[in-house]
Amino acid sequence: MTLPEFKQQKPIHAEAIVLRHVSLPRSFGKWTSGPSHVMPFIVIRDRDFFNNVCRQLPYLLSTLNVELSDAFKEVEKFDEKVLADVDHRVARVLNYKLEKSPVVRVHLAIPQNNRDAPPGRCSLVPENLKKYLK
Repeated sequence: MTLPEFKQQKPIHAEAIVLRHVSLPRSFGKWTSGPSHVMPFIVIRDRDFFNNVCRQLPYLLSTLNVELSDAFKEVEKFDEKVLADVDHRVARVLNYKLEKSPVVRVHLAIPQNNRDAPPGRCSLVPENLKKYLK
């Protein structure tokens, strides 16, 4: 069975979830310098999907690690396009796993400040982190 093609949706009211930082897999490829981790954001169609998405946290983190590892295997130089490709693939996998396709998009942000950290393992995005979603 193959995954359906992910089509980015434009919701009327979107909410976002932020996850704890995920390390970038430098040991898998030729890439050795640059950021060491990313902050995953999952934009969902409605706040009602928050619990369903956060219940899948172990699966979600596993999916992120697998997709990041695959993407970075041949990377010699870090590029934002690498993260964008992973964003797209993870969104497709999540919508395939969850009912009603709640994921509008996934965004892996590189923290710009050491103080920028999610308030929990899986939580709604606080005001101070919304700058990463623009």
